[in-house]
Amino acid sequence: MGIAAAMVTASASVVPPSVSLVAAILLLPAVVGSAILLVGMSYCWLGIGGSYKKKLLWILLLRLFLVAMPIYYFFFYRPMVAREKQEMASALPS
Repeated sequence: MGIAAAMVTASASVVPPSVSLVAAILLLPAVVGSAILLVGMSYCWLGIGGSYKKKLLWILLLRLFLVAMPIYYFFFYRPMVAREKQEMASALPS
């Protein structure tokens, strides 16, 4: 559905069906990756614990999805995962 919407938006409906199929196949990993990232980040946004102010902020920024997602990923999610990895590594016996 997302691939068809992208093709219509780009006025690519006049291209031959074989080119349309190749474009759809090439766009499929991006669509699947974006969907997985959205689900994972939504789980992190709305997870148990944490500040309700942060949750409210990210829910409001969800409307600006294309801007909020990279900001959240690079400035909040990646550092959080890095901290968790360090905590797990320091908790393991040497």
